[in-house]
Amino acid sequence: MPNASSSTSSPSASRWSGIDSGGSIHAYAGDGIALGIYAATHGSGSVDVVNSGDIVASSYAVATGLYAIAVDGEVRVQNSGSIEASAEVSFAHGLMLHAVGGDAYLDNTGSIYASSENRYAVGALL
Repeated sequence: MPNASSSTSSPSASRWSGIDSGGSIHAYAGDGIALGIYAATHGSGSVDVVNSGDIVASSYAVATGLYAIAVDGEVRVQNSGSIEASAEVSFAHGLMLHAVGGDAYLDNTGSIYASSENRYAVGALL
């Protein structure tokens, strides 16, 4: 899988977005949206994410540990790390995979935790 980069060779070529993370990621947003990892393609292409580190996202409002989206392509995520998302007044997602024009694949051997005091919490949403 690609290493923390993206590529576009020509306007008609396939595009991909990729992240390979082995370190710790902490995202905090007071009243906003906290995203630990956000990987996306806008247009055709696939998204690949490999994570073996710890991800923590926390917010008073919305928190998502890992969010990967492909508008016209596949989303592939391999996680062996720990993902935690916590929100007080709104939604918490451990990880979300969204493939509009393709398939979403998740290979998880790590731990995923989501908590919300006033709305819903989802560990993994595909």
